[in-house]
Parts: sequence; C-alpha cells; structure tokens
Amino acid sequence: MASIKNKPKACEDLGKLTKEELILQVQRLTAHNMQLKGIISKTLENKQSSIGDTNKKKMDFTKVRKRHIFLKILYLGWDYQGYATQDYTNKTIEWELFQALRKSCLIEERTTSNYHRCGRTDKGVSAFGQVISLDVRSNIHRNQRPENEAVAPSTVDKGGVEVGSEKCTQVLQPYEEETQGELDYCKILNRLLPPTIRAIGWSPVRSDASARFNCKCRTYKYFFPRGNLNIENMAKAAEHLIGVHDFRNLCKMDVGNGVINYMRRILSVSIKVISGDQLFRSSDGSCSSKHFGNGSCHRCRVEEGDCDKGKFGSSPEAPLQGEHRESECTVMGGGSSQDCGNSSVCSDENSVVRENTVQCSVSEKFSQRKHSNCSMYDMCELTVVGQAFLWHQIRCIMTVLFLVGQGKEEPSVVEHLLDVDNVPRKPQYNMACEIPLNLFASDFESELNWVYDRECIYFIIKDLQKEWTLLSVRASMVRQMIKELGSEDADKWDGSELTDCLISGIRHRTYVPLLKRRTCESLEDRIEHFVKKKRLNLEADVPEVTDTSCD
Repeated sequence: MASIKNKPKACEDLGKLTKEELILQVQRLTAHNMQLKGIISKTLENKQSSIGDTNKKKMDFTKVRKRHIFLKILYLGWDYQGYATQDYTNKTIEWELFQALRKSCLIEERTTSNYHRCGRTDKGVSAFGQVISLDVRSNIHRNQRPENEAVAPSTVDKGGVEVGSEKCTQVLQPYEEETQGELDYCKILNRLLPPTIRAIGWSPVRSDASARFNCKCRTYKYFFPRGNLNIENMAKAAEHLIGVHDFRNLCKMDVGNGVINYMRRILSVSIKVISGDQLFRSSDGSCSSKHFGNGSCHRCRVEEGDCDKGKFGSSPEAPLQGEHRESECTVMGGGSSQDCGNSSVCSDENSVVRENTVQCSVSEKFSQRKHSNCSMYDMCELTVVGQAFLWHQIRCIMTVLFLVGQGKEEPSVVEHLLDVDNVPRKPQYNMACEIPLNLFASDFESELNWVYDRECIYFIIKDLQKEWTLLSVRASMVRQMIKELGSEDADKWDGSELTDCLISGIRHRTYVPLLKRRTCESLEDRIEHFVKKKRLNLEADVPEVTDTSCD
C-alpha cells in the first residue's frame, strides 16, 4: 500500500481520510500495539529473572579463566520467533541460550563474550548444526606460567585460554590435551535450556576463530512428502542451482539492511526419498494407493570446491560421526528391476540416522498413474550445500521446485530465473513453509576437535525420542483416519494437497506461469529508493559475503 503523505495528528482529521488510508492507519496501530505488548511482556520477564539472580552471589569475572570455543546447538524452532534476539519477544533461541549461559556463569554478558553465530534462522526454522563461537569460563588451570615469565606469542595464540587478570596468561598444550579436565559445557547448559534446545558438543579453537567468518559451507535440508511431485523433474531443475549465480529472483531482497550483492555459490544439491509409507503397503511389498512421480534419489554435485557436510568430529570414535554409505537407486518397470544408471548417493555421507532406500516406479508420463510400492505419503528431502545463503533463499527455491514437481513449470524455469539479464525482476510468488527447513550442518576451514559426552548425547536422544513419539503418534492417528475415510475412493486423490499446503497464499483457479506474472521492483530501483532515503550508502565498503543466514 502507498504511504500516507500528510498524516493527520488530530482525531477530527480522521474523517478526511479515505477508506484505504484508514485501513492502513488501523494496521499500523495494531502492529504498534502488538510490539508494545511484546516489549512490556519481555520487560516483566526480565525483571522477574533479575530478581531471582539478585539472591545469588555474583562471580568476579576479572579473576575467572576464559577460553574461546565453538559450541554446537540443535533446536526445534517450530514454536520460536526465530533464532536471533528480538526487542518485542523473549521467545527466541538466542534469548534462551544466553539466559542459560548467564545463569551458569559461563559468561558475564553477551557484549563481552566475543560472540558470533554461524547462521540466523527465521521463525519456525530448526537446526541440527547451528554453531556459535564465544569466550566462556574455563576450569583448566595447569600449565600456568609465573607472572614474570615471558610467553611466546605463537604459543599464547594457539592456546585459546586467557585469565582475566592482566598479570597472568593461561597457556595450554595442543588440542588433544586442551579438553582434559575442562568443564562439561553441554551438560551444564542442557540443565538450564528447554527440551527443544540442546547443546550437542564443543570444540577448542583459537581466540580469533569465528563461527560466522570461518565457516566454509552450510548445509540446509528441507523435508516434504512425495505427494504428486515428479521428483525427477525437480532434480533436473535443481541442477541449474549449482555454481555461482545471482539469486535475486530466488530470495527475498534485503536492500534495506545493506545487502546489494546477490551472487552466491551452491556446491551441491540432492533430492531423495528418506522414508517410505508403510501403512498402505501389503505383505508382498506392493502399495494399495496410487501416486504420481518418478525416481527415488537424485543428486547433483559440483566436483571442485565441494565440502564434506554433516561431520561431527575428526576422531573416528566421535559418537555422532556417521559413516559413508552408497546405496543403489533402483528403478522398477515392466515387472523387472534394473539399475537406473544413476551414480548418485542415496544417503547422506555423514547422516546420523541410517535411511532406508525406497524403490519406486518411474512413470512414462507425469500424468499417468501406476500401482507400485511408492506412496504419496513417502517423505522426501532436499539437501543444499552452499558457502553462504540469502534471506529466504531455500524457501523460495523450494516454491519453484514444487511448481516444477507439480508439472506447472518446466525444469528450465530455474535457469531462466537465474538469468538476471533477461529476467531482471523477480516474479511474484509465495514462499514455501518454514517448518520443514533445517540448518543441518556447518563446516569450517580448520579441522575441529569436537568434544562429545556420551552421557549427554544419551539424554539428548531421550528428549528427541519423546518429541518423536508424540509427533509420530499424531501423524499415525491422522494417517489411519485418512485411510479409513478414503480407502474406497483412492483414485480420486492425487496427493496435490500434500504439497500445496506447504506453499502459503491463495491458490488461483487458473495457474499463471512464473515468467508471465507481475514482477517486484528491480534491485536497481530498490537501491535507488534506499539511497534517496539515506538508509544506504553506496560509497561505503560493501562487506564481504561470509554469512549468513538465511532462512
């Protein structure tokens, strides 16, 4: 909506406004009221928290030994307002995390903790591989040198541990000995964090290491049901994403915050079926329901610059490190099975959970149904590995891939959207749902010595099993209801609603192709707008693309 040029201040002037201007005024007041309620609620919670802390004896952090570490976090973000701290709410991952860090006296304040995060996930997005870097209290006190003894700069730099006093410097041996006798950071934090947020492991690092700037690649996963999707066409479309491209048409442009460079590198993309639907399968393995779609596993990779993803430690005994497995992708057709000739890997190289390869039929045409052991309720997974991501990039990509999988767009539409010379303006389309998105892994430039406590991992798994039980019971209950209600009319259901519900917004009866839709403002127009508003300074140095974030 257009902004009101001359905003009336007096109540009697409201009668001079048009209907559209009154609606806009009400919307602004409603949004402002919600923010005020959030700020008041947050202030009250902070006061109650500070009252409880006043009864405790404060720690003198000038006498506390500190060290710089990487901390690996998992969280289920469905019920949170995003990862980053916000002014109007405490319901964020970061707020809960720093509450636990302060209560446990691992840090004094966020501003003095040398804190960086690997990625900033939005509302509803989860993570298994979020990594943060910060200075925390250390329990290691051996190898302390006398105050009058000089210390080699290289030794101090590598140790990564310091003492608050300026007269004393804490020095440690190489990585293998740095973890012995240290505080159990994960166990301490997990006692204070909610069950949906857990610290998995930590690693000693140099004092100048940053979880944001030293991350070489990030891995995102997006989970979705097969529905009526043509997985093979989605994989063909995803191939165009690999490499360095301008993704302005496949993200939400954030020019207001200074983002004017939309060139990003995608290292690899894969789409695969990770779990089969067993409810509709008979004893002989056949499926009583019908489906659209082809292919069970498709991976697109870039050879040069590809990075290992999902690693949780350099030690082979690391409790979370998986093993490399290659599974054949089998195509069923004409009563016989044959190798599909796809050399792609059906399972992630370092997946914690072993996934079962699901065999399925490949139909000659997308619109042709066949009986097979595939179901529209099979769960699939898109895995994208890249150096850095833009705001809502994965969710915009998923929307386009869903349209391709539904047969509404050709796989080449991704190539056209990446050609900003011919398509300089982003077509108007809605983003995919945020709930299935997961920041799954983060890989760094140097080899890290991740420390995992087996007892801590055991309790994390127990917490996740509780979550899985409640969610699976609900899913199975709904699934059984669907079977009972629709068993006699299975031919009427094509599975479209299973994926349509993951794209927000109103669906029109007549589909308009992406390249024929109305477009948003161009990047150049937005830059010009913010320059005129003096909210963007093009003369200032544009920061290097190292972050972030994203979805």
